[in-house]
Amino acid sequence: MSLNYFKIFKNSEDHYKWEKQKDYALVADGLEENVRKKYYDALIVFEKILGRTFLKSSHRNNPIRQMVIEKTEFRIFELIEFADTLKQLETSDINFSELIKKLLMRDKSKQEGIPFVEIAKNYINENFKVSFPVENNVDKSPDIRIINPDNNEVVYIEVSSLNENEERILIRQNHYFFHKNFHYLPPQNSFIGKQKEIIKESEYSEISKIIAIAKERAHQNEQIVYYSDKRFFFLIAPRQYKNDFIEISKKYFWDIDNIEGLSIDFNLTNQIISKIKKEAYQIPPKFNGLLYFPVSPIYFMTTEINLIIERIENYLINFKSIIGIVIFSKIVDNNKEKQISIEKHFYRRRIIKNLSCESLYIHNKNAEIFISDETLNKIFKTF
Repeated sequence: MSLNYFKIFKNSEDHYKWEKQKDYALVADGLEENVRKKYYDALIVFEKILGRTFLKSSHRNNPIRQMVIEKTEFRIFELIEFADTLKQLETSDINFSELIKKLLMRDKSKQEGIPFVEIAKNYINENFKVSFPVENNVDKSPDIRIINPDNNEVVYIEVSSLNENEERILIRQNHYFFHKNFHYLPPQNSFIGKQKEIIKESEYSEISKIIAIAKERAHQNEQIVYYSDKRFFFLIAPRQYKNDFIEISKKYFWDIDNIEGLSIDFNLTNQIISKIKKEAYQIPPKFNGLLYFPVSPIYFMTTEINLIIERIENYLINFKSIIGIVIFSKIVDNNKEKQISIEKHFYRRRIIKNLSCESLYIHNKNAEIFISDETLNKIFKTF
């Protein structure tokens, strides 16, 4: 960690003060001056919109709170982009307050609030107007309305999260927990390791301290550090030992800079198919719609793209108002950018400061299109 970091955040309480966060933004190491200014301005936007007490009063697992407190480079750039989108939505959408309510709540923030903003950003970048219709229990109420200002054509978007059983939820949370502690939190080191059993949330604080101490020892003493107990094991080393780690990983078939998680059947395709009918019903008659499904990145790691397309395409033809569906996720990863086109479907992986953003668009070949090719092509550019 930098000297500036420790000068500003002298104790744990300082992390929950907006003034401390803004002070750090102005001196953050590794950032150019113009990025520091954007970082500072983004924090002002967050404080204004979320409220002065948000950092102290929100749940510790609220992803917006984590976005502010964590200090890795990709998190800072993510925060800047997120704040810029919020500013634009605040001035253009009369239902902006409904979006903020979702962002303030831990579960709603993850399932609806953040995906809504991320989807909105992509459409705003292509000069669409974006709004969030008021939910009601009588009429059809899709989540997002987009308008092409060039011809006033309207398309609706429905966003749906997937249900998971308790074991799968725990394994997924464990996966994110290890990613956060090894990838997100400084100091950054090379590492390899493996999880042996499911870890409860009550153990997270203890394990975070174990990992933090090991990372600091490896960083300060420039030595390889090994830790093991019945739940997991890992090795951490400074970057200069990366070649040694590569040899170790080859010998034992481990991936470098990865904690191997517990195996799990992560085929969510059945769940997506089971949700399509319900979500398609939310699209008003004589309008086209798109269905978005945020998923765990493990889905893309464990499921063949061709198989996903084949199964969902054959079911999607029953819903003529639906142009297509978008399955998307993001994770810290050192992967490379990639794009695959299969007929009118396409998969894309974008890398933003070590953040891997994956999306799969599956086109409905039986869709009845109510919009112009101009609007349709603009939509395709958002994926």
